[in-house]
Formats: sequence, C-alpha cells, structure tokens
Amino acid sequence: MDNISRRRFLHVSALLGVGAISGGLTWLRPRLNERSYFLITDSPAVDFTRLLRITGLAEDKGASIEYTRIQPSSLDLGIIDNGRLINPRRLIGLEPELADFANALWARKSTGEHLIKIETPRFVRNDQVLFEVDGSIVEQVGLRNNYRQIAIVGKDGDTSFELKDGFLSVTRASCRHEVCKKTGPTYSGRIICAPNKLVATINHAHRPFDGITG
Repeated sequence: MDNISRRRFLHVSALLGVGAISGGLTWLRPRLNERSYFLITDSPAVDFTRLLRITGLAEDKGASIEYTRIQPSSLDLGIIDNGRLINPRRLIGLEPELADFANALWARKSTGEHLIKIETPRFVRNDQVLFEVDGSIVEQVGLRNNYRQIAIVGKDGDTSFELKDGFLSVTRASCRHEVCKKTGPTYSGRIICAPNKLVATINHAHRPFDGITG
C-alpha cells in the first residue's frame, strides 16, 4: 500500500502544477461543463497523477483539490458531471482512458484509506447547504442554523445529516460501505453517496483552509 501524508500529497500536487489545494472549494465563475472527481485509492500518488493526466486537470488552475485519510473502503472513482453523479464503469460514451482507469481500480480487489477530491465548483449560495439526488435539488438549508437531523431520501434509502456550527456530517447512511459517513465533518466541499446518487454541497466563504498536518 502506498501511504502518503497530507504534507507529502501537497508536495506532489505542487510538483504537478495543479490549482488551488485546500480543505474545500474555491469561489469561481460558473463553468459551462463542470465535472468533479472523487477517488478512493490505495496508491494515492500514482492514481492521483494518472487521473490528472487523463482529465487534463493538471492545467486547470481553478481546480480545488482535497486529500483526506478515511477508514478502509473499496477502491472507487466517482464523477459529478454538471451536478449529476455518474458511475464511470456504466456510463456509455465516457472517455476510454477514464473508463479503463475506473475498471482498473475495481479489478485490484483491495481497500483504500485515501480519498482525493478534485472539484471544479459551480456557483452555490454560500449561506446554503444544497442536497441533490440524481442531479435534482431536493433540499436546502441555511448554513448559519444548526440541524440535528436532515433526512434525505435517495435512490436506495435514506441518509441523515447533521449541520452544526457550519460543519456538515453524515450521521446515518443506508449504503453498505458508508464512505460518506467515514469522511467525517466538512465545512466546505461535497459529501457524496454513490448508491443513493446523493450529493451534498456546502460552501463557507469566510473560513480559511485547514493547516497542513501529517
């Protein structure tokens, strides 16, 4: 297993020349074609480099990149295309190299403890938390309020969120691997549940990114 600290990951990212690297999203102009990637891997340096090369995001100075250690989960590649969560192993017409990469991850039959998010954000009101299922908005709540339970009905079951002091976290997940729950609280970015086609987006305009640890 290729273990990597957050500090080492940021060093690799800098060498590759990618854009903003932080704990969350950058505030950008809207894009005509927004696509974001969520990679669970056991070999973060290698897979991250390969994904950047395939997608061309190494040249995108607006991309926001986040690296997080998570509990062991199945290797996976999730894609959000213009607000819709898609499975690259099932999408017809996806770029061949990207489809091959997703299939190669699944073929390893191992688990990963590294979650890498590469995001090209849309405009979202920075005082709202947005919940989407299969690309459609199903709920939005005020960021400045606290909620002990926000229940969202997905394709395969319900997911419960808690919003406390500007941090969003999953308290109950209906999916088998519970990756969305394992990622922990976040103050800026996205939480996704692929089986439920659920995407939760939270932006925080006034909080600086986390310090580098590891």
